[in-house]
Amino acid sequence: MRQDAPTRAPGTTRNRTSGFRRTNVLNAEIASTKASLVAAKNRSKKKPNHAVNTKGNNSMTKEKLEARRAARAALKTAARIEAESKQKPVKSMTLTIEWKKNRMYGNNPNLEAEVRFHDGTYDRSPIFKCSGCGYDKISTVVAQAFNHYLLYKLWAMTPEQVKGGHGTGDKGKAPYGINCYSPDHRHFGGGIGISCYPAISEYIGGQWETLASGKTFDVFRYTDEHKAD
Repeated sequence: MRQDAPTRAPGTTRNRTSGFRRTNVLNAEIASTKASLVAAKNRSKKKPNHAVNTKGNNSMTKEKLEARRAARAALKTAARIEAESKQKPVKSMTLTIEWKKNRMYGNNPNLEAEVRFHDGTYDRSPIFKCSGCGYDKISTVVAQAFNHYLLYKLWAMTPEQVKGGHGTGDKGKAPYGINCYSPDHRHFGGGIGISCYPAISEYIGGQWETLASGKTFDVFRYTDEHKAD
């Protein structure tokens, strides 16, 4: 009696064949990835053609940056001078100083100014303060108030008129305390002694008065003697 050959389980050949195909695909992907990595590595080793003139390009970039910085600084300076020269003309300014005690530095001045302008308007200043020791504090806070409201007086003067002021290095009529360290910077000096401010006030067209003085307070007034245009 003939016996039939054992039958092979269905799907055995198909599964083995598909496994071979998956292995081949995976090997191909690995080979492709390796080739891409090698190509990228080779490209990174090559120097670009434009790298020859990097030194010149860097110097040009630095020159452009410096030129831009100088232009921005010039614009900033011009804007500051314009703002200072166009301050609202002051008719009078009453300076009230209150002395507050500090454990380390002794009495420190706190100045508040009541300002009346020629156009009839009024302003109350921020509180100007200073601390430390070894210099004249009262003229320091007075200078802060003058610089806040009266710089237009200095910019209305010619270079000849500010000669003799502190920092110019020239002989002239300007009193000590009118500082002009450079052509684009003019301000009232602090730490110079309050006795300098009557002459400063007179030179810029005003009058300085001491209204009151005590242990914990001082009151001064600047009055403009020229009518605004």
